[in-house]
Amino acid sequence: MLFWLVKKIFADLAGPKAISEHLSLNSDPVGLILGAAGPERRWEGAVMQITANKVAGIHYTLKNKKGEQIESSVGAEPLVYLHGNGNLISGLETQLEGKKAGDKFTAHVKASDAYGEYDQELVETVDKADFEDQNELAVGKEFQYSDDEGEIYHVRIVKIDGETVTVDGNHPLAGQDLTFDVEVVSVREASEEELDHGHVHDGSGHHHHD
Repeated sequence: MLFWLVKKIFADLAGPKAISEHLSLNSDPVGLILGAAGPERRWEGAVMQITANKVAGIHYTLKNKKGEQIESSVGAEPLVYLHGNGNLISGLETQLEGKKAGDKFTAHVKASDAYGEYDQELVETVDKADFEDQNELAVGKEFQYSDDEGEIYHVRIVKIDGETVTVDGNHPLAGQDLTFDVEVVSVREASEEELDHGHVHDGSGHHHHD
């Protein structure tokens, strides 16, 4: 389902994927961080709130600064995630803290709390010969590569000019202030396995990155 709420996962020259395929944070610069066990409910029958290590389900509609819709889960399955484990952009996750099923709100998230400011140093022009399959090159293609030290970089092609290719390592939404219209649809305790792995294991939010 969702898409850009989490750090983008790029696939080797697989081409742009639906935003909905990129919910989880895996090997991106800020790794998954498993938090401490969340607090127990204070009394029987209390309404469970979103706190660390709770599993929450949300519907959202994402818009840019101009009010243009980028993506929405409305009419599809909700985004299900493990709260407090780095699975959502920090600016949205912070505003979900303490919310309960049935709550609706609008979250305004600055670029610095979403996908960061645009970094021109992440844009580089390389030789087309550096690519194994030059026939597959096209603007918008996304892929990952590793350097001699094994560090992985995620980039997309933004320009092809003769024998050179310009790639951009910024997230497509870098530098943008974002707005999310959110409805919380569920909150539950996480399983031991989910806590161990740092992400949910059911619903549309099931992502497994060992």
